[in-house]
Amino acid sequence: MMTGNYRETLQSAISVRQEELNRVATILANNAEKFSYNWTTSKVAVIALGSLGAAKGTFDKLLSADNSFNLIFFTCIGLLVAIITGLETTFKYESKTIELKILAAECHSTARQIDTLWFQKISLAPNDTDYKTEAIQLLEIQDNKLADIQTRATKIGINLTFQIKSTISTSSSYDSDVAVKVNGNESGSKHSYNA
Repeated sequence: MMTGNYRETLQSAISVRQEELNRVATILANNAEKFSYNWTTSKVAVIALGSLGAAKGTFDKLLSADNSFNLIFFTCIGLLVAIITGLETTFKYESKTIELKILAAECHSTARQIDTLWFQKISLAPNDTDYKTEAIQLLEIQDNKLADIQTRATKIGINLTFQIKSTISTSSSYDSDVAVKVNGNESGSKHSYNA
């Protein structure tokens, strides 16, 4: 028979992962905003510089085509457009912005799914065995989603592992050995799950 403390430990583990899903979503959304700013800024700069470059013919007539200032000025504009376009192509701001927003949405979606499943399955579990089975299934869903999100974010260039670790150490009182408790020791826990 499972004790109340063991139930609390399972609930605590689910709750902590819910918090982690929400922190990951925030980190991803913040990074998406940074990439979005870079993408928008580069597009505006290319449009503005391209428009100025399109006026070269007018400047040639006004300043004469042989004017060295005119030549240097429009060469610099052309170089800036090439550099900005190259940076956009290299860093893929647009696609990274979209992918990061999708990952953040997946985190929120998974957190909502876990809340619903908790109420549907765990809170109504008729016995300790069903409670434990359902709780562990929720933990597996959370762990798999977090692992998938971290892998995909790493491919984009976002090191979630480092960022999550730093936020956990500063903002959570989560006891790092909850996993040990869940796997066998039925000692008490500091958290309870409140969906």
